[in-house]
Amino acid sequence: MKTTFASVGLVATLGVGCDEAQAPRADNACVRGPATSSLDAELAPGPFPVGTLRLDLVDATRTTPAYETYAGDTVRPLDTRIHYPAVAEGAGVDAAVGRFPVVLYAHGFSSSNGENIQLARHLASHGYIVAAPEFPLSTLNAPAGPTGIDIAEQPRDESFVLDTVLGFSAQSGHPLEGAVDGDRIAAVGLSMGGLTTLLLTYHVTLRDPRVDVAVALAPVGDVLGEQFYTTTNTPLLVLFGDADAILSYDPHATSVFARAQAPVSLARLVRGTHTGFTTVAVLFEETPGYEHIDALGCNALGGGGGGGGNDPPDLTVFDALGGAEAGLVLPSGEGTFCPADLGVGMLPSRQLTLTDAAVRSFLDSYLSADATRRGEACTFHERTLGGEADVVVSRR
Repeated sequence: MKTTFASVGLVATLGVGCDEAQAPRADNACVRGPATSSLDAELAPGPFPVGTLRLDLVDATRTTPAYETYAGDTVRPLDTRIHYPAVAEGAGVDAAVGRFPVVLYAHGFSSSNGENIQLARHLASHGYIVAAPEFPLSTLNAPAGPTGIDIAEQPRDESFVLDTVLGFSAQSGHPLEGAVDGDRIAAVGLSMGGLTTLLLTYHVTLRDPRVDVAVALAPVGDVLGEQFYTTTNTPLLVLFGDADAILSYDPHATSVFARAQAPVSLARLVRGTHTGFTTVAVLFEETPGYEHIDALGCNALGGGGGGGGNDPPDLTVFDALGGAEAGLVLPSGEGTFCPADLGVGMLPSRQLTLTDAAVRSFLDSYLSADATRRGEACTFHERTLGGEADVVVSRR
């Protein structure tokens, strides 16, 4: 960061190939193996066909608040997509034989649970059950338009979905019967969903201790202080584009990396964007005017690629999340939302490719049931990935 935390310059940041003595590894860091894999190998489809479920889940124990023209609801409807390793490709088919880890995916503001189907399918083909709820009020399809007033309920939504998926594993005749490993749980999220992932992992009252590893893609991060992260040292990967026009790399990426407990990795995508983490972005990457794909995201959020200086809507979360007592800090005010001159960004197809490889290798380095694969994935994530010209990996 520039001014908020002078301690950032003192963080022991370890680049690819640096001397281990400069930054002692955390006790729960992944263990590198003697071999690594390649980017192509990390991107290859896994051995499993991908099954899908589309479920209208309802949490009857919690309400959905009223806002603007919406009267609220006495329950919480959670449209949920599940991708999983299966015996055959298709909807509602039986899961493959085995017990598989769960990934809870949290979508971003004014988006949907289908924002990165590519990542969900990639992980499912490699043996992950990916469950993605659609949050009732921050979704693009919210009844009176997307709002962030409900942010404190989103981690609880994910815990509810996890409970439900675990229940499916114990349900005779369900496609996921016997397939869910409740001892291997990951959380992944983008933007406001990245914040949701951090809340689910660390927040003093909202955290779910079942989360074993977390990945935050371009998260809202500057409102989370050092105290916020003292609840756990769960391994964390932050993946962020340094040309993000919606949430500035500094302070959001830099603050999370500086404040979270080790082990934490930061993968900086050179000229990476915010909208480039979504599969819809690929459809526009050759369209004139979208040389920086955040022009698409800025238009959707009302910034128009030239708003400059205004915060995106509904991202003020200080009071809703417990304020200073919960480890939150006031936003630094650094960074610019949707500046007029966006320049040229990373191609979305390239950004999604790097995301698939980074997320899969990071999760495998902790959650794979195969010790050899854990070591190979750890080595790839910590040493090989940063060899790509457009990726800089730091860790501590």
